[in-house]
Amino acid sequence: MTATIFKTKLSWLKFDVREFADWTGLPEPDVQAMREGTRAIPQIVERLVDVLCRNQRLEAMRAKRARR
Repeated sequence: MTATIFKTKLSWLKFDVREFADWTGLPEPDVQAMREGTRAIPQIVERLVDVLCRNQRLEAMRAKRARR
């Protein structure tokens, strides 16, 4: 995952660096470095962000179906 994709997914999930660091238990400077591309994004963090995005999309689809 590139830094641009990581940054985009965090914003789509409405997480800023501090919130994501608090939520995951990662140090804030490390999350900021991942977001800027100066530190590699660990695979476990990539998977976590992907799962969160997938869950967000599923919830949006369910809400849309419920409104019909």
